[in-house]
Amino acid sequence: MGVRNNRRRRSGSLDEFRRRPYHRRRRRRDILPAIKISVMLAVTAVLLFFSGRALFRLIWGERTPETTAAAGMHFGDSENGGLNLAHDSMVAAAENIRNSFPTEPAEGDKEGEGKQGVLVVVDPGHGGYDNGSNIDGIYEQEITLEIAFCLVDKLQEMGYETLILREDNDTHLFPEERVEMAEKADADIFVSIHLNTYDGQEKVSGMETWYCEKNPGGEELAGMVQKAASKAAGARDRGLKISKDLIVIRDTTMPSCLVEAGFLTDKAEREALMTKEYQEKIAGGIAQGIDDFIRSRKEGLPE
Repeated sequence: MGVRNNRRRRSGSLDEFRRRPYHRRRRRRDILPAIKISVMLAVTAVLLFFSGRALFRLIWGERTPETTAAAGMHFGDSENGGLNLAHDSMVAAAENIRNSFPTEPAEGDKEGEGKQGVLVVVDPGHGGYDNGSNIDGIYEQEITLEIAFCLVDKLQEMGYETLILREDNDTHLFPEERVEMAEKADADIFVSIHLNTYDGQEKVSGMETWYCEKNPGGEELAGMVQKAASKAAGARDRGLKISKDLIVIRDTTMPSCLVEAGFLTDKAEREALMTKEYQEKIAGGIAQGIDDFIRSRKEGLPE
């Protein structure tokens, strides 16, 4: 009886031994895919970390050839915004604007009006991957561009030269690039167009215009633009605002202002801003404010 029991134990041990390699092979087969996935995730995480860090330094830090190359962009251009335009070409085009002006006065340009040869830079806010505010699928960059087109038409009808900094919603420009283009073009006036938002519960609407105290003529220009634009649009006049941080009105050397043409967070104003009629009213008012400013300073304007 004892021998029989020992045989059974040995037989059982043999069966267990035979089964063991199979289980080990099965466990190895189960583990291998998980190891491969873990390695792939680790490599992906490392790549995302370094590319993300480069992009962060590019947008919020100092932009250098090294940081732009690491983020997959060319230094000084807007390729990541969706439009493959070289920065140098855009700046060169802006620089040639002044040289393309006619030397003879335009017909109907009365002596002393001071419009001939006056260049107004129109800056539609945002663009490219910077959509600006987005309320219910309505993007700030799209409306600011439409108002800018209207403004350019109004100014040209008045006899002014114009330079619009972007002509589509794919182009992205950093604030410093906008300033550089205006300076290279030797502009006389710089006007940036934006839309406002408000996060509170109460109803907020209307227009306001920003200026920087260090900008020569900025407060005077902003005041005339704000008065004329809010009146033309029939919008609530929220007055003038001062900023030391808005680069496009701080670093430009010509009189500059930034118009907040309305609140996308106000339903009635948002719906109005989407209409061509209201956009024309805003643009007409801004153009009138610019013209009032030009007339008030015509002694310092190009002949």
